[in-house]
Amino acid sequence: AGLAVSQIAVLIAGLYISFDASWRLTLCIFGVIPAIVLPVAVQAKVVGRYAERANASLVRAASVASETLLQLRTIAAFGLEARAVDAFTAELSLPYKQDVLKGVALGVGSGTAAGTILFAAAFQYVVGALFFDADLISFSDIMSCLLVLIFMAFGFATVSRDVSDRAEAMQAARRVYKLVSTLSAIDALAGTGAVPPSGRAAGRIEFVEVSFAYPARRDVQVYQGLSLTIEPGATVALAGPSGCGKSTLVALLERWYDVDG
Repeated sequence: AGLAVSQIAVLIAGLYISFDASWRLTLCIFGVIPAIVLPVAVQAKVVGRYAERANASLVRAASVASETLLQLRTIAAFGLEARAVDAFTAELSLPYKQDVLKGVALGVGSGTAAGTILFAAAFQYVVGALFFDADLISFSDIMSCLLVLIFMAFGFATVSRDVSDRAEAMQAARRVYKLVSTLSAIDALAGTGAVPPSGRAAGRIEFVEVSFAYPARRDVQVYQGLSLTIEPGATVALAGPSGCGKSTLVALLERWYDVDG
């Protein structure tokens, strides 16, 4: 916010001084300003797109690392360490490529803006010389307009350096807002739903052909046609290797998730 306010102040003061020195030369310079702003706007758009792709891949890489650490004993038992490392490395290759492309976009955008600023200064000298020969402007007014252009251009250059960080911050804020504003499919405070006729649960638990996959990993089925019946008063032990679905069964009973079928 502080940077934007300072650049607006520089722009207003610069336009006042420039128009006061020579409105003709200032109007001619206005034709070059869009060519300075356009590379900055395109740079912000490109950087934002690259940042979005890189962040999505980083989230998948973090998911791979988290699952690997949680199921480390199972992975070690089956000798899958190299496979887990390869999966993590594959997910990190895309952010690396996107960062390289982002650097290229920053360089091209900033370089184009800087080159356009120099071209505008040269253009102002040419037009100013024509106006000077026609006795429409003095040399001091030409230099006043030129210095104003340079200071405003420095402001645009500062904004262009800030654009990439702002684009990534806006992308992160968009993901956070999407996360906090997403409504859960399970409303624990809702007064609707099936209620036991007696007002008290009998204690019988039954799974009939249950299918389930975690929302974050829809391609990995945890249960495929699971059927299980636990009678009231029975003591049941869930046994099996890590990752077989013991904790998932408890999570479904507590309705942290809904079954898929």
